[in-house]
Amino acid sequence: MRERITCAYGLVVISPTSNLFIQLHKGQVIKISPNSTQFINPMDINANYSEEDNPLSLKADFILSLCELVVGGKEGLRPVEKTVIDRCVHVIYRKYFENPIPENMPLLEDLYNALLQQDEKEAHHVATALEIYVKGSLNLFNHRTNVNVNNRIVCYDIKELGKQMKKLGMLIVQDQVWGRVTANRSSGKSTRYYMDEMHLLLKEEQTAAYSVEIWKRFRKWGGIPTGLTQNVKDLLSSREVENIFENSDMVATIQRITRKEKSENPPPLYDLTTLQRDANRLMGYSAQQTLDYVQSLYEKKLTTYPRTDSCYITDDDEEITSRYAKEAAERKNHLQALQAERDKAEKDLLALKTEILAVIKGESAFPKDTLAEMIAAQEKKHTGLEALCEEASAELERNAELMANVSQLYEELISYADLYDSARFEAKKMIVSQLIRRVDVYRGYQIHVDFNFDLAQYLENSDELAC
Repeated sequence: MRERITCAYGLVVISPTSNLFIQLHKGQVIKISPNSTQFINPMDINANYSEEDNPLSLKADFILSLCELVVGGKEGLRPVEKTVIDRCVHVIYRKYFENPIPENMPLLEDLYNALLQQDEKEAHHVATALEIYVKGSLNLFNHRTNVNVNNRIVCYDIKELGKQMKKLGMLIVQDQVWGRVTANRSSGKSTRYYMDEMHLLLKEEQTAAYSVEIWKRFRKWGGIPTGLTQNVKDLLSSREVENIFENSDMVATIQRITRKEKSENPPPLYDLTTLQRDANRLMGYSAQQTLDYVQSLYEKKLTTYPRTDSCYITDDDEEITSRYAKEAAERKNHLQALQAERDKAEKDLLALKTEILAVIKGESAFPKDTLAEMIAAQEKKHTGLEALCEEASAELERNAELMANVSQLYEELISYADLYDSARFEAKKMIVSQLIRRVDVYRGYQIHVDFNFDLAQYLENSDELAC
């Protein structure tokens, strides 16, 4: 059996990679927003819409759910309102079923006009609620379908719909997908349906019952529905969620997605011999050319003293760096303690989320609402600890960077000292001028030396200066 794929908003259209996937497979993206010129007609129907002889009965159920969402209220539509809506639905589809051509497909405006022609005041109440969706600023669903909904891959993009229209848009898209499922079934094809932010359809009683019924029919008619959500608490709070789970082959939860950056220690510093060898191998420079170039860079203060046979910092700087090494060790211990606490919180969160399946089966000791609150609280705790770990890790990296700056400064001082020993008098004067900014001599042979090097420019919160 060849498979057809229909994707709803969220799984495909929210990322550039998914858009590339759609383009590569010549799919159809249907962008539904107040500023879009692409439209889908919520009144669309086909001859295979229902397995019964009268497909209009099921379509009437959808239109009743749509009107319940539009009218609002905790109790939904009243019986008289349902009666007049059902009556009008049969009236406005009569012309289409007599001659099923696209031009005869009714619009939302046809329902609005039919309601206004009824004698009951309840019909006028529903019509008034529909008016903004027909003649007002939210009339994007009062148009004929002008996009290809029969493409092999169809993606409904409703991410730009505002809060006022999001649930209504998802309900209408769901009905569109149902139409696709019925058409594919008549052709012997299955349909994959991915629905993001599924909790929104189960949040309101007006849409939850219809969504559950459609979910069941999807499976029965060869559809493969997949619901996705990040809001576990909202999903579990729905009265209808058990019906969704009972009609699902699998319930899976993603506990955590982590992205870690790894760092490696830099390679050892060059000694002169290794530098000359690599410069010859990579650049073709002779040993003297390499020395001349590096000497020129050194004189411009772009590199440290090149005439050295050591790749490491000597032990002489231990007194300078020991204090900061101790601070690094303390920060590392603090980070490890936070990570242990975070891992425990993550383990507890995993245990709570595992309990979701027990709740579904009715085997949990926790009420559904209590478990949802516990999960939300534990997620908040885990997120807080994760932030503390990231902050402590960043502080540890900053400390390591400061230590590297200290080591670089110390090496530069040592290189000046080594050069001074073998330099001529004029060169020594130049070296001294690089190290010392000013020398003041006072009475009693008191001397104050102002050096050009100051560790304060490399270290944060330093109480002592060393050079």
